Amino acid sequence: MFSYRMHHIQPNYRVQILSHLHSLAAVPQTNQTQLHLCVESTALRLITNLGSAEVQPHLSRFLSEPKTLVSADSEELNRALVLTLARSMHITGTGGDGSGTWCKDLLNIIMQNTPHSWADHTLQCFPPILSDFFLQNSISKEDKQQIKKAVEEEYRNWSSMSNENDILAHFAVPNSPPLFLCLLWKIILDNHRISIVL
Repeated sequence: MFSYRMHHIQPNYRVQILSHLHSLAAVPQTNQTQLHLCVESTALRLITNLGSAEVQPHLSRFLSEPKTLVSADSEELNRALVLTLARSMHITGTGGDGSGTWCKDLLNIIMQNTPHSWADHTLQCFPPILSDFFLQNSISKEDKQQIKKAVEEEYRNWSSMSNENDILAHFAVPNSPPLFLCLLWKIILDNHRISIVL
């Protein structure tokens, strides 16, 4: 409903709805993938549909609690928020003269929740305040050879496991490296199919 009636909703209510959607997304939705995708899609529309002149006045009201404006686990939503900030600063002319410091807490929360980096050619297009922030808070890029080596090791582990319970237990270990999708791609490339167990 919000997705298709958004243009009728005042901007301050849209920001409140965004805050509520982020709190809803944080609740585990067991077997509710469609609901979770709907919440995420609506949040994305709310972020991208904020008018450039609406961004600073309405987001700055929530800066006492910036965690409510930021997704806890969706890098895509947080990147969309950064791009919306950049668009707003370009169009309204803020951020070049130090007037964009109001969003630093918001950017810090984004980087705590979903650390990410931007390409150099993108940073060149950002307003100086955003560009400087992401240059100062850059994250190290992972070495491709190390990732390839780790995927090969996971592939060997997976190949040696014959029991479905062992496979599930191995990939359900908390804080394990996020290589599952890389492993799936390797299995598809090598075998041209995926095992039913996986």
